[in-house]
Amino acid sequence: MRRTTNFLLAVSLFLSIAGCKEGKKGNQALARVNGVELTLDQYKTSEFYYNYLSHLALTNPNQRVQVMVESEVLYQEANNQKLEDLPQVRCQIHQVMINELLRQELAKKEHQTQPTEQEARDYFAANPTRFRSPETVHYAHILISLPDKKSAEALANKLLKDPEINQPAGFGKLALENSADKTTSNTNGDLGYALVPDEKSQTSTSATWQTALIKAAASIKEVGGIYPGIVETERGYHLVKLLGHQQAVTPTFEQVKVQIMHQLAMDGQAKAYRAYVDELKSKDRVLIDSNLVTQLSQSGELNISNRPYPMPGIQPQMSPGLPTRLPPGFPPQGFQDQGMPMRQPNNMGVPFQMPPVQAPNQIRPIPAAGSPAN
Repeated sequence: MRRTTNFLLAVSLFLSIAGCKEGKKGNQALARVNGVELTLDQYKTSEFYYNYLSHLALTNPNQRVQVMVESEVLYQEANNQKLEDLPQVRCQIHQVMINELLRQELAKKEHQTQPTEQEARDYFAANPTRFRSPETVHYAHILISLPDKKSAEALANKLLKDPEINQPAGFGKLALENSADKTTSNTNGDLGYALVPDEKSQTSTSATWQTALIKAAASIKEVGGIYPGIVETERGYHLVKLLGHQQAVTPTFEQVKVQIMHQLAMDGQAKAYRAYVDELKSKDRVLIDSNLVTQLSQSGELNISNRPYPMPGIQPQMSPGLPTRLPPGFPPQGFQDQGMPMRQPNNMGVPFQMPPVQAPNQIRPIPAAGSPAN
């Protein structure tokens, strides 16, 4: 049902944009379906969709005409079945109309939303740390935690002086045999990557005990080195090894110029969008029943975040006219990105499935004027 709905929506859009007239030559009928003419203008206007579906390689004009015919046949049948009355169809057409309105309006204001290089330089100068990649460490530990605190400290000092700890596999072996941290003891004590706390702001994204270890690891001069002392935390005594170190990097303006220009352009579009919507709202009579909204919010009726799609065929949509972006400088250099790939919204807002295209020799000629339409 969802695929069918998306296709019908695409068909309706395909045909709706093809209704413009550009002159007598453009009105020539390439095909007729139940008396409805499919003109040269419609063929040209549909070029956007053929570019959008370029992976189908519809380079043959006969194939393109056949797609127009099949689309019109399906569109007429959808009208016969009054599918425009279905909530999911109305909802998607509603969203597409909004997106097209915003596209046109923001295009008119494009010259206002495009930043200059000087504006980008000013932004860079006003935000000296915004694009700075923070210092990171990759570190490991051996945790010694015993009921008797003195015995634990003695064992930690003994392991620290053990020549084996400086061997390539020695730290991991000692971690497996002695570490009380069973979540890391079988992986050489590896605690992964972490941001080094900012000494000026005294902020850290790690737990207190981890912060002490991170600072110790960052002070080690060479990768593979062992911290010269034991680190005491609320969990016990730790031996710390540095596995990797990425110093903080502050890029030049030229290195982040494109990123800043893009961000300022997006900010400009967001402001233009807000100004346009606020202008429309000021002209219309907008009334919100705040008491009812509060009542339904408290009862949970407006809490739809964990519900399935509200209607068959409807998929979550991006906020119209507001493209998303990652924060500047994210992810920081030195980190391996293991996240999920971002989904890119298409131009129509919904997935579009093209039906199979008939071979050119299956296309029937247009009947002569005055003859019955097939």
